[in-house]
Amino acid sequence: MALALRFSEHFSFLLNHLELAWLTHDEYRDLYKNLVIYYNQLNDQWTQSAPNIWDTEPKNNVADLATSTSAELTYEGFRSWLDKFANTDPVQTAAMSAVNNVNNQAALLDRLSLLAEKEYYQYSSETAKTELIRLARLLKKNNLARELKNVETRLAEAESSGQAELTQSLLEEFKILSEELRDITL
Repeated sequence: MALALRFSEHFSFLLNHLELAWLTHDEYRDLYKNLVIYYNQLNDQWTQSAPNIWDTEPKNNVADLATSTSAELTYEGFRSWLDKFANTDPVQTAAMSAVNNVNNQAALLDRLSLLAEKEYYQYSSETAKTELIRLARLLKKNNLARELKNVETRLAEAESSGQAELTQSLLEEFKILSEELRDITL
């Protein structure tokens, strides 16, 4: 997330390739959920304010579209958005999903921002994109390894209790996960 915040032009890649289950800590999952909500709100606002491409009036021509840019995800904007919810009526805040522990999320965001500045200050946009791809693969690989270990535990329990059907099903799941894990290259 730190890298995607630093190079926000690649955040849509993260949205399309990072599954929530791959994040192992609740605080990171909650922050990611809110980041997705914020990002979607930004893009909804931009989409609604963008020039109408079907308007035949000269004021909304192709030149206007060329100068129109998409909404930009920034640390400052997201931090401000989190602060807004930290200072909102608790009933309203509780009604919005993934806004629990907003103050903790703001502190985590601050740490991630500092980490991004320290670790990725020398990265170009292209290097950042390559690293995001590598990190997404690594997260997927780690998640598959955890799932495989879980299936292995359940398989041992099913075998010891003589549940042949469950054992067969878990063996098949184990095979599929093993193949998927083997196919991931970093």
